[in-house]
Amino acid sequence: MRELSLLPWPQQAAIAGAIGLAAALLGPFGTAVQLPPLPRTVYWVPLIALGWFQFVTIAAMSDRAPPLARRPLAVRFAVVIALAALPTALEVTAVNAVFLQQHQDLGRFLTTYWQCALVGALILVPMHLIVARTRPAPEPDASPVEPDAPPVASPAAEPPAAAPAPRFIERLPPEARGRLLALEMEDHYLRVHTEAGSTLILHRMSDATAELAGIDGWRVHRSWWVAADAVRTVRRDGGRATLTLANGLAVPVSRSAWRELRDRLQDVPGG
Repeated sequence: MRELSLLPWPQQAAIAGAIGLAAALLGPFGTAVQLPPLPRTVYWVPLIALGWFQFVTIAAMSDRAPPLARRPLAVRFAVVIALAALPTALEVTAVNAVFLQQHQDLGRFLTTYWQCALVGALILVPMHLIVARTRPAPEPDASPVEPDAPPVASPAAEPPAAAPAPRFIERLPPEARGRLLALEMEDHYLRVHTEAGSTLILHRMSDATAELAGIDGWRVHRSWWVAADAVRTVRRDGGRATLTLANGLAVPVSRSAWRELRDRLQDVPGG
């Protein structure tokens, strides 16, 4: 969802203004009857612009919150909409008291809250889909399509590096840069886990692992690459293995990758 906040501010302002004018023209929630055209425009355009800023800002912040950033996109949308609708509902309540002379009580506020959440969802979700479709999609990953893809290990002759190569780390926003822990494929994006948190970037896993060839790490699954020094424990459950990283993240290991890595992990607790 951080992609929405990356739109240029003039473009965001134009989108919010267009939505506000459309709302002024249509007059939803009874405003077509209660307000003449000009006051209705003054009512809707600032409210939509302020609500847009709040929803997009909270959406961007959600991708930087580690407990929330790992959740499915639908869960993150639900949380963002629930949080952003609260200040928006308070603002709408205040504006309604001035423009519509509405008596405010808890029941009316709850109705306003759900209306703000509905409007936010009807704007935020389609805009996310539009932005995602218009951005260049990464090429398919060059790794095998089988779930148990073999790991891509760094050359044994090269010494481990203490930090990721600048070429790759520069792809991350400044607040997410830190010691690299893992890479995770997520839809058409790559989620980068560092000591500073996690963030999504539009990048191919195969290109990322090529840029990290000097880092001591392994492709442990078709969807995962981990830094060797980030692994803290290994847990075996039948034929499956799971790595626990320094930040508590649990990473699955495919069977074929485990056959390649079990000797390297024998000194790790549980290995």
